[in-house]
Amino acid sequence: MLGFSIDSDSSVCYLGGTIDKRDEMTIQKLLFRVTRGQAIVNTFDLNIEDDDQLRNDDFNTRLIGYTVMFHDTGAMRKTVMRVC
Repeated sequence: MLGFSIDSDSSVCYLGGTIDKRDEMTIQKLLFRVTRGQAIVNTFDLNIEDDDQLRNDDFNTRLIGYTVMFHDTGAMRKTVMRVC
């Protein structure tokens, strides 16, 4: 899981990670509900080159990446971190 702010004066925070493909809609709905629509969730396929994969490892077909952008307040950060 990644989490960082753009700069020290910014109040926008990004958080990212990987989840199972079947949980994509669940995390989008859950984050929308707990943040009351104040977080933006983006999901994407993991495009891994064949040369970079370990033998018989299919994690890139079962997992997707996601990023969450939200206003960085103490309560909002705690809520998003709890869900992710």
